[in-house]
Amino acid sequence: MLFPAAESGLFGQQSAQGSRGSGRARHAILARAGVSGIDLATAARLLSDFAIGTSMADAAWRKIHDPALVAKARTHIMGLAHLYPTLSASSLVDGTWSDDELFHRGLARVLDAVLPAAGTQSESR
Repeated sequence: MLFPAAESGLFGQQSAQGSRGSGRARHAILARAGVSGIDLATAARLLSDFAIGTSMADAAWRKIHDPALVAKARTHIMGLAHLYPTLSASSLVDGTWSDDELFHRGLARVLDAVLPAAGTQSESR
């Protein structure tokens, strides 16, 4: 992990500056960790994409408040596991893990992937 407070800085509350301000903060945190150049640009984009994708997935599942509809979706996915091998094996449809736990573990994996790139840029701009 970057350092203990990294997550709050990377995805903290929006300020009056809006998303542009949080993007600058994300870049600054990554730069302090030693990420620069194209690695900084791609790491910042990867983190943003991760947050946006997680939000979209969470929003889609939370819209389903009807237990019968959730059960129908679960039955469909599990009944056609050969078509949905990742979903059926992930326990996502069973709600084994909380959204927060999935987000934090996913974020840790993304940070583990982008931070070793610091100082070893594959391409300069």
